[in-house]
Amino acid sequence: MASKFNDFIKENEFSEDYFVNNLIKICYQGAFLVKKYYQEDIEIKEKKDKSPVTIADEETEALIITNLTKYFPKISTIGEETIANSKKNLPFIETFFCIDPIDGTRQFINKNGFFTVNIGLIYKQKPIFGIVIDPMSNICWFGGPGYGAFKMDSQESKPYAISVDNTRSIHNPILLVSSLNWEEKHTKIFTTLGYPPKSIKAMGSSIKMVMIAEGKGDIYPRIAPTCEWDTAAAHAILLASGGDIYDLATQAPILYGKHDRRYYNNFFIACKSNNMEDIRPIINYSDVEIQNIYEQGFL
Repeated sequence: MASKFNDFIKENEFSEDYFVNNLIKICYQGAFLVKKYYQEDIEIKEKKDKSPVTIADEETEALIITNLTKYFPKISTIGEETIANSKKNLPFIETFFCIDPIDGTRQFINKNGFFTVNIGLIYKQKPIFGIVIDPMSNICWFGGPGYGAFKMDSQESKPYAISVDNTRSIHNPILLVSSLNWEEKHTKIFTTLGYPPKSIKAMGSSIKMVMIAEGKGDIYPRIAPTCEWDTAAAHAILLASGGDIYDLATQAPILYGKHDRRYYNNFFIACKSNNMEDIRPIINYSDVEIQNIYEQGFL
């Protein structure tokens, strides 16, 4: 059966190599700019939603969009900072690049290293290809369903295949979270649900999802606001490696192109399994119930 990625390539009449190689190059150019700004003292501003933004976010997004438009002029772009500055009603777009120039701006500002540059491709509401780069290490994860999931240790290195780790029981998972401040509560809740954590690891940004994709984690619960650009790229890679991300409100895999919600996601569980029944006891809790359990704590 042909994948949506293959359908996309055929519809746009360019080769797989042209698409993948240029997209990786564009993402690395963005990552190099982020790293340059990381070494400087820069002004921190506040967006309407009270989240921080810097010139590094804005200029990296502008660079990525300029280059995407150059190499892929027929494909629309949706970027975090562009949407944040737009007051217009947003139309539905079937095919678009979803860009997060710095996923983890707070971590970037605090200079703790946990941030990434992300470009995802959405086609018919599904993430079909994604690239995630850690600017500090130059490590790149990329891929999508129908293509495969891969990792490169630098821009010059040879890609190698990655996959989720199915040798560990999902009922005794390595749990990935954003902060260990809630470690006791994580342990209590997941143990009650029948998934006592083998260990709990804290890290920032989309790195949590690509860690699951390469077998270094099993479950990542997100009970806090996110937007599509936070998940699109890593979701495509996770799908290609054998996992998925499940929407707690719809009890189905996350869909994209939610223009009427300004691209906000519901709360979700990222998981190494592409069979939602493997985490049914978790999914059966509504997003509201889980948030109440955590007393509005962010994971």
